[in-house]
Amino acid sequence: MNIKLLLNSESKYKNLGDVIYSENINVNKFVHFDYNEFTNKHIFHFEKGLTIYGSLICDLINSFNEVFRKKYEFKEFIEMAFPRLLTNKIANCFDLDTLWPYYLLSANAKNPSKYDPIIAKDQELILDPVQCPWFYRLIAENIDNIKFPFKVRESIGGWSYRNESIQSIEPLLKDITFLRTEFVFAGDKIDVKNIRIDLLNDMCIFLYALNIPYRLVIGNGCYDSIPSIFTERLASSLYYSDIPVIDIEVFLPFKDEWIEVSGASYFGPDKISHFVNNKSSIESGCFGIGTSRLALAFLANNGLNKENWINLFQYE
Repeated sequence: MNIKLLLNSESKYKNLGDVIYSENINVNKFVHFDYNEFTNKHIFHFEKGLTIYGSLICDLINSFNEVFRKKYEFKEFIEMAFPRLLTNKIANCFDLDTLWPYYLLSANAKNPSKYDPIIAKDQELILDPVQCPWFYRLIAENIDNIKFPFKVRESIGGWSYRNESIQSIEPLLKDITFLRTEFVFAGDKIDVKNIRIDLLNDMCIFLYALNIPYRLVIGNGCYDSIPSIFTERLASSLYYSDIPVIDIEVFLPFKDEWIEVSGASYFGPDKISHFVNNKSSIESGCFGIGTSRLALAFLANNGLNKENWINLFQYE
């Protein structure tokens, strides 16, 4: 399947959760992979739900990021490192304070609670849960010197932070801290749509090469958009390329279920207009890949014996 051709065609689906396309490759529910045994051996567990990743997971994530640096359209992005601290102003501009307050962690709160939003006037710094707000602040400060389309890949800034309840934590699946690679881009409407399609296509090629079953699903992003605006945009999407959020889900044989590993958002002028005035011709999008989850999906589908899967990273 040519994902580019599919996503440039008229949309047959208009509902959240609809599956646009699936590639089952070689769904093997009999791969020997014991999740509990694996996480106990390769993840070090500490208080407050915090964990340390062992070398096997780190080796895989480094291998993924090497692909993102050198192969396909991924390599067309310049690499930057964003701070993992947000000012209150940036969080407000990104709508995090109103749309996602319960998942935010303050950098200076002593006892943040899942049920008490930490965004307040006395909170000066917030731990970044989404990884791309500084991209918009950068554009706002350098709008006259940036050549568009502007495409940035970011992974070396470190953890993303989310205020998950300790009871819901599953290492590599749902964590307070996790790793990902973020592709964020801005330009005119045509550029932004095409960039997102290229990234979706390249990720599908990558997952196929890694023998990981995947599917494309209409999603709603890593945090909820304003419902009325999201519903209106989704309903008016004539082509797949107009759909606000397209997720990539991967199959986990040991759970017999699909989980999101990547989200591709087309924001239009919405996000950038909060940072840059009178620049409505500039649009933006992002493409996040949860490399922690990707490592788990890879091992769950290929097993732990490196001899059986090391050559999967040698393709051209």
